Amino acid sequence: MKTSLETLADRHPPKSPRASCAEIYRLFEADRDLLSVAIVDENKPVGLVNRHDFILSMAHQCGRALYDRQPITSMMDAGPLVVDTCTPLETLNRLIVDEKPSALLKGFIITRNDAYLGIGTSLALLQLTNIHMQERARELDDA
Repeated sequence: MKTSLETLADRHPPKSPRASCAEIYRLFEADRDLLSVAIVDENKPVGLVNRHDFILSMAHQCGRALYDRQPITSMMDAGPLVVDTCTPLETLNRLIVDEKPSALLKGFIITRNDAYLGIGTSLALLQLTNIHMQERARELDDA
């Protein structure tokens, strides 16, 4: 059995680049477990908003006054790690270690055929890696 990155995807609905910072703030306020929000334009990911970074900026003395009415593009990460479901697990792990270690804290976007599918988290990645290692151990035992 091959593990798939599709199982990592938290399918929280994405937001449009035209969404306001106030709208994203309300999302994070309503869902305390929400780590990140994907920003998607016509089903293509264009950015990622991390809860911690966003709330920290909004909590600044002038944060809400400065950003509430701004589009979320003013505060999103326009270069998040984006991986397709066909990406091998080993490749994803290597991408995180070599190119985007912040993806462990902030999350990453998962696509299927370049279309947004969901957000991956470090916990989901750890769980999938564990399953993958158990499968490999069984294969080695069988061999």
